[in-house]
Amino acid sequence: MPADYSVLAPFYDTLGMGNFANGMVSRVVDFAQRNGWVGRQITDIGCGTGAGLEWLVRHQKQVVGIDNSPQMLANAQQTYKQYASSFQWIQQDIRALTGSANTDMVTALDVLHEMESTKELEAIFKGVHALLRSERWFIFDLYTIEGLVKLTEQDILAHDSPELSVFQQNQFDYDRQMHSRRYLIFSKQNTTWQKQDVTRVLRSYPVQAVTALVQRSGFNVLHVLNPDLSRYEPGKIGTLRVIIMAEKR
Repeated sequence: MPADYSVLAPFYDTLGMGNFANGMVSRVVDFAQRNGWVGRQITDIGCGTGAGLEWLVRHQKQVVGIDNSPQMLANAQQTYKQYASSFQWIQQDIRALTGSANTDMVTALDVLHEMESTKELEAIFKGVHALLRSERWFIFDLYTIEGLVKLTEQDILAHDSPELSVFQQNQFDYDRQMHSRRYLIFSKQNTTWQKQDVTRVLRSYPVQAVTALVQRSGFNVLHVLNPDLSRYEPGKIGTLRVIIMAEKR
């Protein structure tokens, strides 16, 4: 199961947990437009607080944000209240997506490595397939094993201010190819301090197996890329994530 985002939601943006999505949204959509994708309606699954989505509405896109955490969605609504007419927010488990084929792109950035199995990934892929119009795109990323190991290099003080201190402890399980990131959160509430403890678990899946699963779910895989949007080369040292772009058949 994904981490308890009811705990993480108030600190998500402060801790920079949306930085990857924030930096990638404009780049992947621009790449798609330069490579044949057209459309206006974009659905972001696992949208969290909506990192990066302002760029979409400033470029005349209509955005649907889907997340299972009401606290994260509340933060997103507050952040983008000035663009209210361009957004729709939906609380829903992305492993059980429902809806008709009325969107031109689905994005899932910094999301799917929180799934526990390829069975859950397949459920998401099939749900995304149902949301998309024909010949429209699905874009998502996944960590490689090397990327997860890199995350585990050190424990850090992730944030320290008069009102908030967050310690981040990292651990990698080589047997299960799983990274655990524990957040110890000390936040000041009026004159007292509150301690909270929450763990994110991130997993890696073989790229070849995931692309085969995407194709089995009704997509053509168009591009497998590095985060700099260069072509992914299997086995190349230094590849920490892959970006997969697929088109609905």
